Amino acid sequence: MQKVKSSTRGGLLPKYRPDELNTITHAYLAGRELIDAGLLEDALPYFDRVLGRLPRRRRDRVYRIEGTTLPAEKVSWLPPVFREALLAKVYCLNELGRFRDACSLLQRAVELDPENPQIYAEIGYAHGAQDDVEAARQAYTRARALEPQNPAHLRALTHLALLGEKFAEAQTLAQLALEIEADSITSLHQLAYACYRQGATERAIRVLERAVQLAPSDRESVLRLVGTLREVGRVRPAIEFLEAFLLLEDDDPEATGLMTDLLQQDGLAPQLFTHAARLLARNPRDPNALDLLAWGHFQRGEPKEALEMLRRLVLLEPMSPHHHFKLGMLYETLGNLPQAMASLLRANALDEEGEIGKMALEAVSNLDQVQIEQLLARAESDAHFRYRMQSNPEQTMLLAGYLLSPFGFQMLQSFDFSRESGTGMDLRPRTIH
Repeated sequence: MQKVKSSTRGGLLPKYRPDELNTITHAYLAGRELIDAGLLEDALPYFDRVLGRLPRRRRDRVYRIEGTTLPAEKVSWLPPVFREALLAKVYCLNELGRFRDACSLLQRAVELDPENPQIYAEIGYAHGAQDDVEAARQAYTRARALEPQNPAHLRALTHLALLGEKFAEAQTLAQLALEIEADSITSLHQLAYACYRQGATERAIRVLERAVQLAPSDRESVLRLVGTLREVGRVRPAIEFLEAFLLLEDDDPEATGLMTDLLQQDGLAPQLFTHAARLLARNPRDPNALDLLAWGHFQRGEPKEALEMLRRLVLLEPMSPHHHFKLGMLYETLGNLPQAMASLLRANALDEEGEIGKMALEAVSNLDQVQIEQLLARAESDAHFRYRMQSNPEQTMLLAGYLLSPFGFQMLQSFDFSRESGTGMDLRPRTIH
């Protein structure tokens, strides 16, 4: 290949004919168009056409791509299109998960363009993707040294520090990145997490609030902030931030579900009915919305409205023990003990071995005790009622508006309604032989 003196470097410039450079450039541009279209595999052959025109390594000659500041003595300078093609192919390989191939190509890139920080950043990315954290750290450190005002290198180093649980170091790096780019959401997230892991929760919250101020519709910032607020027990502020986000992005399923959970914790929050309306607008039979409304009405001292919501829930999801349990407890609050017993027995039957079933069984036992005490008190004061309880206790109990569990009814039968004392009835349990 014919060579001529470089007029700008004093080194040698491998001479490419104009038509050759045009062919190389067109191949590179075609590859870039395919990258932009997301066709990474298809782009690779075009970059190979470019890189196939690189001169072979020589012991007596050093090749560098135009644009470096290394001494030009004994250096042959290559056109900048080779730099672009190298980085473009590396990008494709990294995105395709071919990290070893990317690392091999990057070794050649370092030889040709040793002062290019982007090459070291790509090396860091490839090693990091292979969990070689130390190699990645060294590469990003080199990139930062070459380009100290690029916050991307600091963010990459912060990420590696977080992976290594070096939270104090990560905090320092994130702060340095923010000094360069104060409105970086990624750096704010990193700083908040580093602070949080060091126990500085309030500072983490302030940093995340700053991120939400900068980007109110950024779901990651909002969800991180809301989750942290919830963790420290500040449910109402969490609800307020989440509601502001949902006014902008009301179709986000994770945020919507989180809002439902938060409002189940704070049934007096003013956003409850607004959020329930939001859910019902999408699905008039949404069980989460009805459950939320039942809770809200109950918290506001509106048990009849809550009862209506729970009845609708039971019709929608008759096999849910939660709904029957809540309905039973509400009936008990309203003084309707038979209906309460029926609902609680159903909850226990649907979840006999589960937590809800056990809670329902305990509530059933309490209801049995309350009703038996009422029945005994009435039998002691009303002779006619006592006689009917003696002759047909089950029918008498039901007609009087009582409903016991099978075990409760067995307990009731253990009392002797035929025994009387001078001042009334001695309702002691029968002796079992």
